[in-house]
Amino acid sequence: MNDVEPASRVAAAFNAMAGHYDDLTDEWYPHILAQIERLIRSHLGEGGGRAALDIGCGTGIQSLLLAELGYHVTALDVADKLLSVAAAKASARGASIDFIHGDARRLPFAEGAFDVIVCVGSTLSLIVEGWPLALAEMARVLKPGGRLLLEVEQRWNLDLLWALADSLLGGPLGYEQPLTQSLRNIFASPRRGIDLSYPLPTGDGTLADLTIHCFTLSELRAACAALGVRIKRLWGLHAVTNLLPSTLLHDERLSLRWRRIARALGRLDARLSGIAPFNRLGCSQVLSLEKHVAPAGA
Repeated sequence: MNDVEPASRVAAAFNAMAGHYDDLTDEWYPHILAQIERLIRSHLGEGGGRAALDIGCGTGIQSLLLAELGYHVTALDVADKLLSVAAAKASARGASIDFIHGDARRLPFAEGAFDVIVCVGSTLSLIVEGWPLALAEMARVLKPGGRLLLEVEQRWNLDLLWALADSLLGGPLGYEQPLTQSLRNIFASPRRGIDLSYPLPTGDGTLADLTIHCFTLSELRAACAALGVRIKRLWGLHAVTNLLPSTLLHDERLSLRWRRIARALGRLDARLSGIAPFNRLGCSQVLSLEKHVAPAGA
């Protein structure tokens, strides 16, 4: 399989969602988006006219936030219909953002073009086989001393145990995962990531069968070190909230009682996200990365 076909499938799946991409009524995605906004505001701070790149920008949620903070924003996505929605939102708010249709593995920018890069929404995880190239491209276009805020799906989380329990009990939690796969996900090499089936709802009653890569911290550390990029901070999202199965948190028909429980866990999750061991146990791992500055005269 070549590298174009998976990208086309991802683009088609997200293009199908363009009309309702921002209609989030579950307890999973709003929590992640709120925590990412908090981290962008607190960790990246005011832009002061510096150049920022939003990779996998979707409908421009983080792009608009970066523009609000005073960055000169360029935003890239593989799904052209999402970009159209993002451009319309930016125009309505009077935000000047350069939206570009493109692939994270082949960024059309010069070396060291950006002070800040944001890549969230599981963008890197959805690239699967091509993620090392995409990460290398991010490192290439980031200025020395620049910051990259990266969110990926993380392997070591309670969902591994929830999925195993679901397999053993015959599927009442809705993970739809064979027992052999559940066991393989837990007992495969602990330092390596795993690839999982990702049935993405497209909004028309169908599911897009995608694959998503769930990283380990060891895997990311090795890749970043080879690129001259250092991990400065870690946060885990959906570490505490994953005391509930993710399938429950994804349920848009969740009862008020369970929503209150999920939101209480979410508040605790937000407070503990940057503290060990919770910063390494979330379903999503957020990393603050800094590009190495070469010594003078090197």
